[in-house]
Parts: sequence; C-alpha cells; structure tokens
Amino acid sequence: MFWGLKPQIKDDHSTMVTCQEAMKMCVSESLGPTHMVILGQKVGQLSAPPILKQTDLEAIFKHLSPEDTLVLKQWYYIDLNSVPPVYILQPISHILGHKKTDWPKTEEKLLAMLQKGAQWCMENGHIADDFNRNLHLPGILLNVLTFPPSASTTSQQDKTWMGSIRDITDMHHNLEKIRSHRFIDIKQGKAEVIPKLFTLHNQFAETIIPSKINEDNLHTSKIQWAEPHGVDPVVHKSYIDDFCNNFYRTAVTITDTVNKNKHQFVLHEDELCHDVSSHWRIANDIEQWCLRQDDYLGKIRDYILDPEGEKPLVVHSSSGYGKTYLMAMAAQETNRMLKIYNKETTSVVAIRFIGATNESRDIFWLINSICHQIAYATGKSRCQLPKDYKGLKSSFMQVLEAGLFNGLLVLLIDGLDQLSSNHEALSLDWLPHKLAPNVKLIFSTSSTDNGILEKLNHLIMQEDQYIELGSFSSHTCNEIMDMWLTKLDRKLNHQQSKRVNDAFRDSQVPIFIKTVFEEVKWWNSFTEVNEDSLGSTVNENIHRLFDRYELKHGKIFVDHVLSYITASVTGISEAELEEILCLDDKVLDSLFTRWEPPIRRIPPSLWQYLRIDLMGLLVEREEDGLKVLTWFHTTIARAASTRYLNTAEKKQYIHLHVSDYYLGKWSGTWKKPRSAKESLIERNRICSEYDPKLRYVPVQPLEFTVFNIEPRFNLRKLNQLPYHLTNSRRPELANKDIFFNYWFIHTKLRTGSFHKLIDDFSYTTNPQAKLVQDALQHAKKALLLDCNALGPELCGRLLSQFTSSPNIQELIHQCDLAAMQNCALVPNHQSYNAPGSPLEYTYQIDTDLSANDIYLIENKETLLMCAKPALIPQMRIWDIHQSQRKPNLTLPPGKIFYTQNGQFISLFRGTTLHMYKIQNGELFGKINYEHGQPNNVTVGNKYLAFTLVKAAGPFLLDMEAKKVIHKFNQQSQIVQLSRNEKYVLFNAGRQLEFYEIPLMERKISIDVNDTPIKIIFTRNPLQFFVHFQRNNIIKYEINLTKKSFTTMHIVEDLEMQEAILSHTEKYFLVRSSRCLYLADTQTCKVIRQLHLEPPGVFMEHLATFTGAYFTPNDETIVASRHNYIGIWETKSGQPLRLLQASTVPIKALFTSSRVNKAFAFLTNNSMQIWHLDNIERGSQYSQEIFTGPISNISPSAVSHGTGTLVCHSNFNAEAKLVDMETGICIRSIEHSENPQRRLHETLMSLDGKYVITRANNTSTQSGPDWTVLREDSVWEASTGKHIYSAPNSRFAMFSKDSQMTVIIVATLFDPKDWFATKYSAIVYEFETKELQYYELPRGDIISKPFISHCTGRLFYVMQKRMIEDNPIDEPDVWYEYRLIFHYLSKHFPEPRLYRIQDIWKAAEKHYSLIDARHIHDNNILLVYRHGNNMLPYHSDGTVDRSEPSVKGSVVYDPYHEQVLKVIDSWFAQPMSNVEGIVVSSQETRIIDDQLKTYYTYTSAHLSTIKAKALNHSVHLLLDGRYAVVIAHNKNEILVFRTSDAIQKAKVFVHGTATCLTTGSDDRTVIVGTEDGRIQMYTLILELCDPVTEIIEKIPSRQIHRPKPNLLNSDIQQASTKTFELQRQSTAHHYKVDQTIKRPPPYQSIEKAVDIITYNNRIRSQSCCVQ
Repeated sequence: MFWGLKPQIKDDHSTMVTCQEAMKMCVSESLGPTHMVILGQKVGQLSAPPILKQTDLEAIFKHLSPEDTLVLKQWYYIDLNSVPPVYILQPISHILGHKKTDWPKTEEKLLAMLQKGAQWCMENGHIADDFNRNLHLPGILLNVLTFPPSASTTSQQDKTWMGSIRDITDMHHNLEKIRSHRFIDIKQGKAEVIPKLFTLHNQFAETIIPSKINEDNLHTSKIQWAEPHGVDPVVHKSYIDDFCNNFYRTAVTITDTVNKNKHQFVLHEDELCHDVSSHWRIANDIEQWCLRQDDYLGKIRDYILDPEGEKPLVVHSSSGYGKTYLMAMAAQETNRMLKIYNKETTSVVAIRFIGATNESRDIFWLINSICHQIAYATGKSRCQLPKDYKGLKSSFMQVLEAGLFNGLLVLLIDGLDQLSSNHEALSLDWLPHKLAPNVKLIFSTSSTDNGILEKLNHLIMQEDQYIELGSFSSHTCNEIMDMWLTKLDRKLNHQQSKRVNDAFRDSQVPIFIKTVFEEVKWWNSFTEVNEDSLGSTVNENIHRLFDRYELKHGKIFVDHVLSYITASVTGISEAELEEILCLDDKVLDSLFTRWEPPIRRIPPSLWQYLRIDLMGLLVEREEDGLKVLTWFHTTIARAASTRYLNTAEKKQYIHLHVSDYYLGKWSGTWKKPRSAKESLIERNRICSEYDPKLRYVPVQPLEFTVFNIEPRFNLRKLNQLPYHLTNSRRPELANKDIFFNYWFIHTKLRTGSFHKLIDDFSYTTNPQAKLVQDALQHAKKALLLDCNALGPELCGRLLSQFTSSPNIQELIHQCDLAAMQNCALVPNHQSYNAPGSPLEYTYQIDTDLSANDIYLIENKETLLMCAKPALIPQMRIWDIHQSQRKPNLTLPPGKIFYTQNGQFISLFRGTTLHMYKIQNGELFGKINYEHGQPNNVTVGNKYLAFTLVKAAGPFLLDMEAKKVIHKFNQQSQIVQLSRNEKYVLFNAGRQLEFYEIPLMERKISIDVNDTPIKIIFTRNPLQFFVHFQRNNIIKYEINLTKKSFTTMHIVEDLEMQEAILSHTEKYFLVRSSRCLYLADTQTCKVIRQLHLEPPGVFMEHLATFTGAYFTPNDETIVASRHNYIGIWETKSGQPLRLLQASTVPIKALFTSSRVNKAFAFLTNNSMQIWHLDNIERGSQYSQEIFTGPISNISPSAVSHGTGTLVCHSNFNAEAKLVDMETGICIRSIEHSENPQRRLHETLMSLDGKYVITRANNTSTQSGPDWTVLREDSVWEASTGKHIYSAPNSRFAMFSKDSQMTVIIVATLFDPKDWFATKYSAIVYEFETKELQYYELPRGDIISKPFISHCTGRLFYVMQKRMIEDNPIDEPDVWYEYRLIFHYLSKHFPEPRLYRIQDIWKAAEKHYSLIDARHIHDNNILLVYRHGNNMLPYHSDGTVDRSEPSVKGSVVYDPYHEQVLKVIDSWFAQPMSNVEGIVVSSQETRIIDDQLKTYYTYTSAHLSTIKAKALNHSVHLLLDGRYAVVIAHNKNEILVFRTSDAIQKAKVFVHGTATCLTTGSDDRTVIVGTEDGRIQMYTLILELCDPVTEIIEKIPSRQIHRPKPNLLNSDIQQASTKTFELQRQSTAHHYKVDQTIKRPPPYQSIEKAVDIITYNNRIRSQSCCVQ
C-alpha cells in the first residue's frame, strides 16, 4: 500500500488511514479472499499515529512534562469538527518546512513521548491497554491485529484471509550482507537485529497470525539465503512455484466457498429481477441523502390518487436541480402509500433511472424491462411478450392505454433526456396518447437537453401536468448540509458555517450543495476559511476539487485517471483502470522519474489513495457483470470533459489506450515500446531510448474458455471496444476488428445482444459498414433463432457488393472459412433481400386506395407516408426513417391538408376547419367560416387559403390565431400562398389578383386569357408559374414599383398533366402523358424531352407517366410509367437506370426534398421505397425469378458453381433459364400463349444447351381422368428457339451426353384399363436433327425411365398383366414386373424384358421388380419387393408404390449382364415408400423416406435422422456422407451427417421452400421458394476439403469480374418479364372489353345525360369561338 506513493501523500500522514479504508473496501466488495498477509522477517519501523482521540491524548498530557506537552501540541492539533473530537498529526511540511529530512528523528521523539505517557496512563487506568499496545506496533502489524473479521465469519479466524509466512533460516548468519536490511529489521550501520521488532515478528508469526487466519489458508516456507539477492529466482524456483500454486489454490477455494454460501440464498436468477432490484437499490441509496420536499411530493400524490388523470406528469428543471432526488423519494413514498391505500389489489410501482446503466439508455431495453415487470406483477406470461422493438412498443402502449389488470400501475422514469437516439426514441412516438384510469406515468427531464420538454409540450398541453423544480431556500441548504455532515460524524465551526451560508446565497440547487459538501467535509476546526475557500458556482467548486486532487496526487496522474473515467461514458472498473494506466507511458514517466522497475506497471496503491478522495464524486454501477465507476452527476461529467478532454488530440489519446487494452494489444508477453528519458537511460543502464517493456495486462479474447467449463463471454470487450476504437480515430482497425469481423459479430450475437450489436454500427459512418448493419437487420429473425446462420445470412445478402468493397470481401471470406465450424452451406450468390440495392423495402396497404389518398409529409424530425381516404375516419402512417408502421390517427372523414413544416394537418368538416397535431392526432384548434364547400386549398405554416365551389372567395385563415382574417368576394377557382406567406395570389375570373398579407393590400392585377388551374411560386415571391386550362405554362415576373409584369411562355401540350419546379429552381419539369419536358427557368426554353420506352421491354401502349419529380439538389429526374421507374441525369439527360417496381402498374410516384428516395404506390396497394443513392450499385433487393412459387428446378452439369438451370411456376406456362453464377434470369421461354396452360415439369440437358417444358395436355384424345399425360416441347436454351413438340407425353428425358432426347408418348390408352395403354418412344438427335419412333411393349410403366450413357439403351420397369385361358373356369390373371432394355437403334428394334429371377438367379419366385435407378459407372440399382400382386393406381393414373412390403435391391451391370452386389432385403423398412429412396452418387449409401441411412456394402443401418422433413425432399451429398432436407416447417434447409445423424448446417429460407435439388458436383444445393427466388449453396464440410480452393472457384468470389452496364442489365432483366406482362395486359383488356359489352344500368345513363347537359351549359368562351 506504500510503494510508489507521492511525497505529498506521505506528507500529511494519511497513508495508514487510507490503508484501513482500502481494507474495509476489500471486505465489502470482494467475492473471494479479502486480504493476503505475506510475512517475512522484516516488519517495518514504528510510526507516529496520525489520529488520536481527544480523551487519550489529553490524558497523556497530564503525565508528561510541560516541554513534552508543548512539543506534542505543536504537532497535534485538535479537530473539534470531528464527532467526537480528535487530535490530528500535522503535515511535515507545515511544521518543518524544507527540513523534511529531520522528520525521522522528530517522529522517533514524538513516539517515545506518546509511549512514555501511555505507559503511565495505562498503569493508572486512564487509558485502555490496547491503546498502549498499538503504539508499539508497526503500521502493517497493527492493521492485521486490529482489523475486525468479515461479516460472514462466525469464529475469531477469518476464512476470507490468506497468509504466507517465510523464514530465511540462516538470516542471522548473513546480517552483514549488503541486501540483508531488505529482509530483516537491523540497526542502522550495524549488523544487529532490532530486538523489539524481532520479538514482535516471532509473536505474530507463531501466535497472532495463526489465530487470525484459518490453517487451510495459511502456508509457511523455510529457505536458505542465496547470493547476491537473498532470494534468487533460480535457486529458489521451487519455493516461488510453491508460493504461486498455494496462492492460486487457496484463492480458488475461498472464492468457491464464499460464492457457494451466497448462492444458497438466491431464490431465482432472472434478468428482470436483477434489473428491478438494481434500480430500486439506486432509489434507496439516493433517498438516504435526500431531504423531503413535501410540496412536490404532495403534487405527485394528488396526481396518483386522481382517478380522472389521462396524461403523464412531467417533472422538469435545468440540470442539477434534484430531479433524480425527487423521483427516488416519490418512488419510495408511492410504494409506502399504496401499501396503505390498496391493500386488497395488486399495485405495481416501477422505477427506472435512465443512464444508471448503459442498457437503460436504449428505449428497447427500457420498455422491454417495464413490460416484463408488469407482466410478472399481473400474473401474465412473459414468454408471450414480443421480442422485437415494434411489437414491444405496441404492447407497451396497449398496456398503458387499456390498463387491463386489477390494480394500479405507477411508472416513474427519471432522465427522459438521457435516452439514446436508437429507434428514434427522442421522438417520443412510444408514448401513448392517453392513459388508462389505473395507470400513472411520471417523467423527469431536463428543460434544455435534447428538446424533450418541447416535444412533451406538444403531447401534453395541460399546464397542471407539469412540475418545475426551483431552487431551495438557504435554510434548506443548510439543513441538507448539516444532515450530510452528521452522517460522516462531522460538523463545522461558526466561522465555517457562516462561509457556507454565504455561499448558499449564490446558488441553492442540490448539485451546488453537493460540491460544497465535498469541499467542506475535509475542513478541520483549525482550517482557516475566507471568501476564496468556496466557489460561487457549481463548476468553480468542481474545478477547486480537481485542483486539490492534482496538487496532492500529481497533475498528470489525476488528469489521466479522470480522463479515462470521463471517456468511459458507461463506467470503468477499477481493475480496468489500473491496467489501462499501465499502458499509459505519460503517467508512468511522471511516476518513475528516478528509478525504472523491471516490470513497467503502475504502483497499485496510487489509485486507491485517489479513489478515497474521489469517493463523493463517483458512484458505483453494475455494467456487463462488473462494478464500474462513473460520475455522480452529469454536471460533474461535463466539467471533467471540459477540463480533461478539451482537445481532439487528448480524446484520441485516451480512447486509443482504452481500445488497446480491450484489443489485448500489449497483453501477456507482448512488450510495448516507449521512449525513455536520458536520465533514466544513464541511471538504469537502459540499452536504447526505444525500450520495450512488459506490461502484463490480461489478454482479451472474445470469450474465456476453460476445459469442461461453459464459456464465458468477454462482455466488457464486446460492449466497450466499438465505442473506444472508433473514437480513437483508427477506422481501419475498427473495420478489421469490429464492423467487418465475423467472429466479433458472431460472439456478440451469442450473448443475445442483437440490439447492442446494431447500435455499435451507429459509431461509424462507413457506408459499407452500414450495408453490414442493414444485412444484420434483415437477418434478425434468423439470427435470433440461430446465430450460426450468420455466415449464410451475410454472404447471401452482401455478395452483390463483393467486388466493390475490400472490407466486405474480407468479411465474406471470414464467413466462408467459418462454414465448417458453424454452418456448412456457403451461398453461391445473393440468396436473400440485399441491402444497398435501389429498392429498400415494401409496405403492404390493406385498403384499396387511390393516388389522391397518399401523402408524403416531411418535417425536421422524420419523413412520414400517410394514407387517408376521404371517407375513412382514420389515417395510417408509416415512418420512412424508422421503416416501421406508426399508430393510426383517428380523424374525421375528409381530405387532409398539411402545413409546409409537416407539424399540423387540417381538414374541413361542414363549415369548420379542424386542425390536428400530426405527432399524436390531438385537436389543435377549430376555425369556423361561412357556408360553402372548399374547392382549391393552399397551406403554409401560419396561413391557410381556399376557394369555394359556386361561391365567392377565397378565404384566408390564420391557423396560429385560429380565426378568419379575410374573405374576398370574387368568383375564384385557384388560390396560392407565396413560400414566405407574405403574398396571396388567386384568380378573379380572367384576372390574377396579387395581395399582400396581412394588410390585404392589392399590389397588382394581371389580365389573362384562360382559367388557371395551378400556380407555382418560386422563393422570390414576385416570380411564379401558372398552368392554364389550355395546358400551357407561362412564367410571370412582377415589378411592384412599376406595377408591371413580364411573361414568358414555356411549353404547351394538350396531354399535359403536371408541372414541377426543381428544388434549386434551375429547372422546370412538365409531365405529359408519354413525354417529359425539361425547361430552363431562366430562359423558359425546353432543354430536352425525356421518354420511357426502352427497346425490347414490354410497355402497355396506353400507359402514361404517373409521376415525375426531381431528387434533392436536382441531380436526377425520377419518373414512373406503367410498372417502370426511369432515372435520368438532369444535367445531361442521360438515362441512368430502368427500375422495375413490380409486374403491376404504378399508381403514383413521390420524391422527398431532403432524402434521396423515391416512393412508388402500386395498383396492388403496396408502397415501395427506393433509395436513389444506391442506383450506382448493381445489386437487386430481391432476385425474384417468378412472382409466384417455383415448382421445379432442373440444373445442367455444375462445375464450381457455374452452369444453367431451368425452372417454372405452376401458375403459368412460362419457363425461365437462370445463370447459376449470379442467380439472375437470363431468358424466358413461353410454352404456350394460352393463359389456361400450366407447366408441370421442366428439364435441362447436362450441357445446358436444351430445355424440355412439360405442360398439361390439351389433346382431344385425353380424357378428364387421365391427367398424367403432358404436352412436351423441346427448346434451344441459348436462343429460346422451339425445336419439337409431342402431345400425350408420359415421360421425357435427356441422354447423359446431351446428344438426344427421348419422349415417351401414349399412342393408345383407356383410362379405365391402364394395361391397355400403348406407348411409343420418340427419339430426337440434336446433331443430325433426326427423329425416330420406337414402339414399346404393351403394359404400364411404373418406374421413371432413363438412358444409359455408354450403351445408349432405355431402361424402365413395366407392370404387365398376364392372362391365360382356362377352359374350365375364368381366365387366369397374374401380374409380372419386367425390366425393359430397349436399344435406341434401328439395328436392334426389339426390346428385351427381364424379371428379377432372370437377372438374379437366387431371387425367390414371389420377388418382383418395383424400381430401377441409374447409378455410378452406368450400373443399375434394381429394387424388388416380396410379392407380385397388382400395384394400385392414383386417380391421376400414376402407380402407387407406397404399399407396405419387404424390399431389397441388387446392383446390376447391364453391359456385362451380371449382378455386382446384393443388398439384404432389410435395408428398407416395409413402410418406406420406394419413391422416397435416394441413392448416393457412388451408391455407397441409401436413405429412405423415413430418413434411415444404410451402408450398401454391408446393409448396415448407420443412423436415423430425427428431424421432421418435408416428404420426398431428402437428397444425398458427397456420396451420401451428408443428407440435405427441407424442414417440415418449410422455412429451413438442414444438413445432417448420415453416419451419426448430427446436424451440421441450418440455413433459413426467409419464406417457404417449395423444392430442392442438388447439382452433379455432389456439393451444390439448389432451393426454390414460394416467393419466386432461387437459393444456391455449396457444401463445405469434409475435413479433407480444400476449403480455400473450393470457395475461390465459386464465381461470386472472383474479385476481378467485369462490371456490367447497369442500364443494359436493367433492360435485360425487364425483358425476361415480357411474357408475364403481356399475359396481364391481355387479361386486363379482356376484363375491360367484358365491362364495355355489359349494358350500363339506367341510373348511370341518367347521370351521364345530366353531366353532358351541365357541361354544355357552362361551355367556355374559347370553346364557343372554336
């Protein structure tokens, strides 16, 4: 405790007092051993006691001479401020000045006087024996002897103490050695021991220490002296090892024992219990230091007992006024009050101090904790609470609004302004608009920080719902000061009390009282005070305290310690602080000025001495399972930050050392270099100025693993490193170790801290890191279920960014390498919705809406998409920034109008304008006007103007004053306010009237020749554009001085729909039906015309532009037509992208003036959000092949992830070819234009050149019961050219060499008699284009035919009915099952038929063939059954082979016509379905539909996979060593090792899987989904796999790939949707035609006649002229 102390600390004799305080702290905080006594033969010198009781010292005075008494009084001053009074030894420098070297002799004299007087007093009974004994003990032994045992100890021996006694047996023979004084107390200049100290040592070693420490925790050692050091590391190695081992074993034993005893009293370990208890503990601690504030508590009590309160109560003030004190008292008082008033009902009082823990700052964790507490207290299931923020917020608001429980809920939340900005918490959208009668909500917040109070004012408008805290009176301040001093057994003298009272005239806030208290608690009664003793402000007092600490403990040391505490916003533990200081060379250089220790670490006692002084300014909080220190109040934290972290360089320096500690950069034996001073180099013989030293700081792995013990996560590193590393301004290191580090992300997910992981990304502005963040948020559902899915989820979403970002390349590479350990399936290309694509997300709107029902409202805080049909009394809201749905607002029916700042919305009801706050839907005010129906409405921030239908106007309303300020008596159709709301412009017939607001002075009248329909003001209110009924636009510029104006014509188009002024007002865009005109606002000339008719893309010929706008800064133009969004560069007019919103048309398009996004509202009532910053990226949000489910996939041969596949959906007759490298559709093949046709199967040749599409049969020969027949068409894949078609097809296949295709057609059949069917084989050779026909034997084909590669023969199993005439009875009928060999050659036209008995001579008579499979080396696996009865049929004409029977198989070589292997009959269970049997590629393993795996060579049963799998979805990989299946829930793809059925991989489909197949490479897994996506994976699992080589050959991992032209890619992708769009267009026109043909009802005709009559009556003058 004394090594390395500053002279200033030793000067005031506080070392022993501090040592005792540190020992007390060890007892209170240690979870294991509390003290370690290491006793050698040196016990140390005696020292004068720093503090003596007044009664003891004054008793000694009476027995000493006046001279001795005068000397003692010179050194010991009485402190009457202590209760009881004590004498305090004065600082050495105070008495001796610069003669500090005289202190040892002076101390010896003082001690002799005290011992002499104490001996006399003891003999006369004036003082206790202990006091006299303590004067004869060195400080260390005194602490050991007098320190009481811990509270857990019941005996005199303390079981939490450890001890080690070492005896150098030949010490007395080595007293003359140079270093002997270090090991034993000897007389100065003599080789003799000090008898008194030697006797004390023996007494402690033999009796006192053994009586204090349990014998199991005390170890003794005897060694011999060794030159030259006395104790030598080499000679005494065994002693040192024994000492270390004994220390470790004893510490572990004590720790286990202490914690085992504590755990006996822990009833329930729960995060909720821990959270609630920690906040109540804070409330209890705070309340002990509070003075009751009855006025405020009375208001809170009245609010709680008021049954009609519907709004929260808000406590607010500036910082430091005691809000937290009041909330703590209110919580305790409420708890006591409810126990009295509500004895029969369950009442819940929940208190949360935001900022007390890091988690409490996050709104998710805050409301999650509260919801769990309410559910627990009300007896509801906590398991049913939502896990996501949206669901939790909804549940939280519902509980507070409904109050559906018996009892009262009082929720107190302190420090609302301390919330982080996560989830837009500061917008307060999580607060309910109205509270239930049995729910009371009390907030406290700062009046200035984060603008929270202003937002609350919008939510809560009642003034009586606010309590503003003020300053205390001076009398109250003194009462608080006296109370706090009394708790410390302290008081002040009259002069000091007067000075404190004077200080309270300057400020009376609680934080000021606290800072004054921290100063005056150190005042002794002899301390002189003056006006400068206390500051007049809080900051001044805080800096005075800092000055005192720096003077006493050293400026650099205090500076850096307080910097580390301040920089660690969530707190720092004492152990961490000490280790970080060991890395700080500036601190170490300030300490080691004369001597350099061999291990460069900070003396451990230094922090403890400073810690005692800082105790009043720091508080302990629990964070990440540790006790951490943080500042008592934010005011102190701000003052420390201003003083110690006042430059960017200093902040970087501090965060750099903290981040280096968590990185473990200099842990273990890593030596940290530093720059040594010249004096140290000379004195300590340091070899180099750049001298590395060991620091021995602990290593920092992501998790601590010990054999046979569950791993423990390094939560401190996981939670603290992101903040400190990013603030150390080392972005490359932050990217490497955090944001693009797979293992960091994976480990943090394993801790269950998904939301904290997402929050970490808020520290970086790296756009690639934001993509990783978005990918994680997209994958949230999967990662919460299984964090091992991280690799496939990230790769499946970020592969499109692989070539554009080295960081993402490295992250994907780490994901791939982790595949064998966590998830063995590696995505080949983008598999999921990807971040960074132009399409960000889609909202689905349930109700059918028109384009006029959608509003885009912007304000300073957020961007809202609102849907409000005029006849519906509700408005739905989506927050674009948060990407979430907000609660509906209940509004009256009617069209809404919103202010320019987006804060208020208005609507008309009758003759009243209703105004509402958009934040919560509260009614802001009403304005009544005369009768009439509003026609054209314009809204500013303050004013609203509107015209009336068939009535005089317009009206001008002041929304702030809530009144009508003017009504014009004109027949007006259009009105518009200028942007600065200084002028209003409207038409009066054929005149434009220009008025100034609010004087309502007419400035000018403008004659026009047409009726205006829209007016657009520029920022200059004297310039505006007018759109007239004749569809022409004219620019007007007014000169008010001359009362004149100028005009400029821009454009005229009869199909003009809308005119838009750009944000910079440089351009003017006119949207016509099929053309966009871009004009220059200065010259009013059309610069260019823009069209959206890309070549090769289907566009509905009647489709028109539905929206066209500028993006922010006018960089691009965005327009929508049909179902496409076109983007052009404004400056050049160059088309940039063609985005396809969907296969349905776009109703309306919107853009924002603040964010670079576009919003497309589709005819299927969905809203798409497009992020236009991503248009330069080639990624797609979702690589959908079809808009419906994929039913079948057929790939070509796969080589390193390359190849082509064909797929189809059951909803149409279209097949699509997909590039397996990219997963993108490259061609569409339409089997038929008939919309009733449906594809049932698609096949692709292994070389990828040809495709077969198989659709439902429409031949007139087929009956309704025979649905098994198909219509087959053969296509050329590269061109989509049709080759051949065959109706009434039963089977179709390609040869293995892709040289031919064989289609088996039914030429004759009878649906009532399957055996009458007659088949023919049609063979088409691609090279010669020759077509051949072969007649097949009569019978029914029961197995899937295949073509042998080497022999060119067709194989299948046929069921034949055999009939033999019986002259006596009915004909004999039996069934035979034959394997058919059919040579596809003119030279061998006749097929060969074999029974199982013909092939396998040992087969019994009742065996019959049931299946034939083509396997490795052109062999055939023949499956037989026991029995030869007829197989039944399904209703569609297919054979049912699922009948239970014992099965067996043989491997047959058809080329040499011999059986190679016989597999025992028990390899497949009788209940197994032969359809579900799968054979591995090398036929070493077989798996059946019961997921039982067998080894074919021995027929041994290997394992049974227990997972529930989708029927017939199992496939084998790597020759059957692994099995892949679709899970029963269709949401997961699972991989199992077949040898032991252990799951090795699980990937999530994020939807529903519909089909699964594998590639010819035995590694590729291909999955089709219900939403039309195709996912492809490569299996990386075998220990012998060349993982790196396999992954590098996957095309998506190729770094140097040509960058495609994005516009051309867009057009190519759009062209693949041509057939689908044509079908939709045809169906739409057919529906329209049917509607036109239907005669209209009488009412419609009558209404149409009325409209025509009315139009003729009001025909304009220009029409009459025409």
